[in-house]
Amino acid sequence: MPADALTLRLLDQHLPSKDPREELVELLQSWIEEGDAQEQKETGEYLIENLDKDRLSDRRLFPQELKGVTW
Repeated sequence: MPADALTLRLLDQHLPSKDPREELVELLQSWIEEGDAQEQKETGEYLIENLDKDRLSDRRLFPQELKGVTW
């Protein structure tokens, strides 16, 4: 293998990607593809319920009447 090709290959392997968000996007995509749909639904409902409980205001972030419309 020519020295310039080897150098480029080594740089590609060991330098951070040009866009640091690429790794995050890949990780999130793997969670989406590998995730259990029922578990994801339960986790989402748990988060929504607790985000609405733990508020200083009485105004809900996720009102039931807007489910499927705005969230």
